[in-house]
Amino acid sequence: MSFKRMCYYLFYKFYSLSEAAPSRWWSDIKALLAITILQILLLLSFIAYYNAFTKQNLFAGPTHPVEIASIVCLAAVNYLFFLSNDKWKPYAAEFDQWPKGKNRIGSVVVLLLTVLVFVNLLFSFTL
Repeated sequence: MSFKRMCYYLFYKFYSLSEAAPSRWWSDIKALLAITILQILLLLSFIAYYNAFTKQNLFAGPTHPVEIASIVCLAAVNYLFFLSNDKWKPYAAEFDQWPKGKNRIGSVVVLLLTVLVFVNLLFSFTL
């Protein structure tokens, strides 16, 4: 599976999770927000690793314009990649056709990836 298809599968699983929730409005936005938050957490862990290994403070603060611009750019790129022109819908239709066992394995992989991002962030702060 290509990296692009893996990203769309991650989006699909977060979308499916949002659709299963009691409030089914804006599920695509919720999935995009979940992916953006995971990317921000991954970026924060890389910054923490950089700070720990180089003994330099790369993080200027949560309200610094560079950090805000980075988050806005990341969200814009994610929007263009996933939501503009509904690019995710053909992939979602394809993933809906997958056998149940394959989708379960994909769900476990997405769960492990999400947990790994959180554990990585916690570990990077302990250094």
